[in-house]
Amino acid sequence: MNNIEIKAKQFSVRIDGKFNPAILNHDFLVKINAIPHDTGLPESTVIPVMASLDYSKLGVRVVVDLEHFQVSQEDDSEPGVAIRLAKSYIGRLGDTPVERLLFNFCGDVVFRETASVADFEAWLLRDKASLISNLGATKLSVMVQLRYDFDEFTATTRMGPIDPEHESMNFLSCYEKNLSKAQDVVSLLDSESIVSRIMKAPSSQLRDFCMGREARE
Repeated sequence: MNNIEIKAKQFSVRIDGKFNPAILNHDFLVKINAIPHDTGLPESTVIPVMASLDYSKLGVRVVVDLEHFQVSQEDDSEPGVAIRLAKSYIGRLGDTPVERLLFNFCGDVVFRETASVADFEAWLLRDKASLISNLGATKLSVMVQLRYDFDEFTATTRMGPIDPEHESMNFLSCYEKNLSKAQDVVSLLDSESIVSRIMKAPSSQLRDFCMGREARE
């Protein structure tokens, strides 16, 4: 298992629904205890259909447009920050129409030691030469998209491009669940067991999948 490392670069929690970007401002986040009171002023962007606050010291960015509310954080940030901020925000807007909750992860799958991108590609494609010939191409670069169930969520993962000359490939994983009430979003974000499983899922699932042939011999 140690032959492959999943390195997350960014995590975000997004809520789809109907939002008013004018509500998003630093004073409001402080008032509802979504961020610490001693947090410095963020870099702010506000236009009629979108508002964003970039808290560089927290490694967190909050963006709201008419149909989405999203909190993003870098990989070296404390992972609970985005969850707590999203929960506090939507919790104070109980009448906001919502449609779904999404957890998004992006980063790199890094192959080490005996495992390699070439081995993974060979296991996945089986007959790359025939594929190239059938396409009338001279080179083939493949991206993989998977869609599957995870607990009560629908998971979608995209990996690639897969290049045997490199030791890593990019990944983007999204776990989404349809929800129709703001309070349901709050309750889910407040569940440590659910959030913990989601936070661990990309690392364990992608590592097992990318072990490919080696994991099955």
